[in-house]
Amino acid sequence: MKTKILSVVLAVIMAISSLSLVSCKKEKTPYETVAEAIENTLALDTVKVVLDENSKQKVDGSTQTQKTNITSVFKGFNTEAPEYSTDLSIKTSGVTVEMGLYYKDGYFYLDALGSKTKVKEGNETDSYNVYDLVKSVFRTIPEEQYGEKTLEEGKIEFELTPEVFEANFKEYIDRSVASVEAIGKINTKTFDNCKVEIEVKDGYVVSYSVSYDLKLKVKIQTQIFNIEVQVTDDLKIVDPGKEVTVSVPSDLDEYDG
Repeated sequence: MKTKILSVVLAVIMAISSLSLVSCKKEKTPYETVAEAIENTLALDTVKVVLDENSKQKVDGSTQTQKTNITSVFKGFNTEAPEYSTDLSIKTSGVTVEMGLYYKDGYFYLDALGSKTKVKEGNETDSYNVYDLVKSVFRTIPEEQYGEKTLEEGKIEFELTPEVFEANFKEYIDRSVASVEAIGKINTKTFDNCKVEIEVKDGYVVSYSVSYDLKLKVKIQTQIFNIEVQVTDDLKIVDPGKEVTVSVPSDLDEYDG
């Protein structure tokens, strides 16, 4: 009888200990939750990404808007040698340009404006490199920027100083100004209204939005131009963790190059 009572007492103690361990388990901070979600997403092998970009450019008073939609499916997203297919649409000045793009083993296969071209990866193909563009958006915001922020329904927003934005989004910014640097020298570069919004769900990032205003003073040949840019990039991961398949063109041997 005494042994039986002792067994019951031990069982109760064990149960209480287990409950204590559960109740004392440290809850993840918003920073830990988001950082882990970014890490989990970047570790995926296959991913479908939709990127919508809205931009407005003003050059010495003349304004132009552009809307870009990129839908890409990646295999090897967690490697440095991915394979991916992309549908790209650009709308500007009342004109829409659509392009199909496939990348594998160091070559871009471009289907646009009635022609099919095969191009070896290099400096001149940076504008086609959707993989680098997507990866440049995924940045872990420094923990000190979280302050007292909380995750509201999985979403968290940041307004970053230009210094913090430039320090943490260098590759993304370099891509943003690359086309300007190709035609002139940037004398001054000033960022403002730098904002980031991240949404996590089930341990993954499902959306990541970056927006900013940028003022440039650019020298092209002997002239100085003042350029103002407003950009919003909304990136969505479609059903993260779900297996997706890259669309491979059936006529790759017909691409010129």
